[in-house]
Amino acid sequence: MADERPAVGVRLAALASAHRTRGIAFDAMVFTNLSPEHLDYHPDMEDYFKSKRLLFTDYAEDSRTMGKQPRLIVNMDDPHGARLASELGDAAWSFSLGDAATARLKAESLVLDMDGVSASVMMDGGIKVLKLRTRLVAHFNAQNSLAAACTGLALGLRASAIERGVLSLTGVPGRLEKVPKDRKSTRL
Repeated sequence: MADERPAVGVRLAALASAHRTRGIAFDAMVFTNLSPEHLDYHPDMEDYFKSKRLLFTDYAEDSRTMGKQPRLIVNMDDPHGARLASELGDAAWSFSLGDAATARLKAESLVLDMDGVSASVMMDGGIKVLKLRTRLVAHFNAQNSLAAACTGLALGLRASAIERGVLSLTGVPGRLEKVPKDRKSTRL
């Protein structure tokens, strides 16, 4: 079984285009989404997609030459992610909160409420592999939590370790924090 020690993650948004990641041996690469927020680094969305794709093609190959077997994790709920997963084929560990029929991992019985997110995570057509639960709220936190779970599974972590890890996540102060208004309502 894989090492159960905590792992360090690196978030690389638009850095691939700057070639700042060359020479890093990655264990996993995660495509969460493609949104216009980084278009100040790219002339258009297609160029941005091609830059991100480099992580999953060229830089993944670099990692292989450095002795790693990088896992390629892709969110199929994002149209660019679905495209990337299609291009990567069987090399992709794809995931979906929605109806992406070909996703390797899917969230079922998804609940998004003021208490957080919960779902059953099913793998390869219906085998339940873990129960996803986090106190973080909102759809993007559900996607990010599923991405983390998918990455853990791809790296060989135990389901129980992934469940504990996701449940222990806390939010960034000031970002979607619950602020009680009165006994009947809460604001974010």
